[in-house]
Amino acid sequence: MDFDDFREYQHGDEVRFIDWNVTARMNQPFIRKFHEERELAVILAVDVSGSVDYGSVALSKREVAAEIAAVLGFSALHNGDKVGLVLFASEPMLFIPAEKGGRHLLRMIREILVAKPALPGT
Repeated sequence: MDFDDFREYQHGDEVRFIDWNVTARMNQPFIRKFHEERELAVILAVDVSGSVDYGSVALSKREVAAEIAAVLGFSALHNGDKVGLVLFASEPMLFIPAEKGGRHLLRMIREILVAKPALPGT
């Protein structure tokens, strides 16, 4: 967390963040604002067992899972986070470490769509 700025105290603010030096100068309470620098690693765990190849006429469960993974992945990339993937069926099948980048995410989506487990049980 990096210091960002000061602002006036508002009811409900955390009392621990009151800056007493600025409060003494201005004669009213001020708190410190912080900018949280995040670079989290988001790991998507996707089931690719035999049951995901079924679904409606329009989309299979696998295609819906790939679409949801794409939405979550692009959202994480937009926030500056890294994205990784774990594919599993009856046992973990593939692990892709978390990285940044659109090409990396597109590779993960492709892996979801083409994965064929040796043991398709759940």
